[in-house]
Order: sequence, then structure tokens, then C-alpha cells
Amino acid sequence: MKSVFSFRAPSAVPMVKPANRLQLVAGLALLSLAAMCLYLATRYYQFSSLSSSSHKAFVAAVMDNKKPANNLDVQIAKLRQLHRELPKDGSVALALAEVYAMQGLGSHKPHNTGALAMRYVLQAEDMQPTHYEAFAVKMAITELFASQEPIDIKTLERGLVLAPFEWETQSIIGPVLIAHWYELPPSIKQKAKPVIQSALRQKPTRERLIAIMENTRIVTPFMGLSPGKWITERLQRIEQNVTNTDV
Repeated sequence: MKSVFSFRAPSAVPMVKPANRLQLVAGLALLSLAAMCLYLATRYYQFSSLSSSSHKAFVAAVMDNKKPANNLDVQIAKLRQLHRELPKDGSVALALAEVYAMQGLGSHKPHNTGALAMRYVLQAEDMQPTHYEAFAVKMAITELFASQEPIDIKTLERGLVLAPFEWETQSIIGPVLIAHWYELPPSIKQKAKPVIQSALRQKPTRERLIAIMENTRIVTPFMGLSPGKWITERLQRIEQNVTNTDV
């Protein structure tokens, strides 16, 4: 008869070998990394789609005076969520700046929205100091919402070095350079002339710059930058018209 106090020793638990334990840890780490990669890939896919459409709309609004889309609130909400999930990416901040700028164009209080746009473009600059798009967007926002303030010489100095020959940069910065030509120091003018000359060689940027010259009545400083005879003749006609009107 067995004693009620008798007991059977528990079965021995097999020990996990150090090599197996290391494989388990490595497997869990790889699984976590894969999950993180999938998470980021999903978020960047969402961002890519949003930023592409918002950037095209921003460029059209700034360069062609096209009315922004009506679903800007939805875009802002989605981009703000992505900004929280991808806080170190300057491209997300830049997309938010563009969308807020477009919202400001149709707002009753444009300066409030313009200030939000500027806040995000400054974030983008801090995260990606050499991002030429941030320079162009910043200048566009400044011109749209703070055109009465003195032009930002330091930003111009930096931006003209970063990417002076990108066509979007030329289309945005060219009109700013022309409109503020007589406020610019000689060092900026020296850097600006090749940008304007390059822009005059391409139809989309050329037409925009010539229209600005005509509207601002500032054409004489750019006569020597014409890349062709027929463009020179167009500029001469504008200059003659300005002279005749001023007399």
C-alpha cells in the first residue's frame, strides 16, 4: 500500500540548448524586423500616393493659378497621421506644407493657414537641409502669404546653390527673383542670372518668366540673358511698351 505522502519525482524538463536558444532569439528578432518593414512599407506606399497628387496640385496652383481640389481636409488628416507615424521624414512635412498652402489659397484667413504651411516647410528644412524642393516650396509660400515682408536673402543664397536648374525650382523662384530684382544684393543677382537664363530656354518656364516681366514691368535687366533672337525681340517689345507707358 502506497503512503499518501508518497510522490513521484516530476519528469525532468529538457534543457534548451544554447544554440537553439540563440536561434529562437534570432528568429524573433527577424520576425519583429519583418513586421516593422511591412509596417513602414505600407505607410510609405500610402504617402507616395498622397504626396504625388498633392505636389502636382501645388505646382499647378502656384504656377498656373489652378484652383486647388476640394478634398484638402481629407488629405491633411491623412498626412498628419503619416507625420505622426513617420516623424523623422522631411518629405511628409513638406507634403503637409504644400497642402496647407493650397488650403490657404481658398481660405478667409489665408495668413493663419500660410503660417501652418511655413511651420511644416521649416520642419522639412531642418530634417533635410539639402532638399531643394523645400527651398522652392518655402519661397512660394513666402510669396503667397508674406509678400509684403522683406525677401529672405539667406534662403535665396542657399537655394540658388542647391538646385538652380530644376525646372520646378526655376518656375517658382524665377518670378520671385524678377519681382524683387531691385531689392537683391549684387551677390544674389550674380547667382540669379544663370537661373533666369536657363529658364528662358524652356517653354513652360520661359512663358511664366516673360509674363512676370511684363506684369512687373521689370525687363531691362534681363535683356542680355535671352537665349535666342526671337526671345530678344519679344523682350524688346515689352521693354518698349513699358518705356512708352512710363513717358
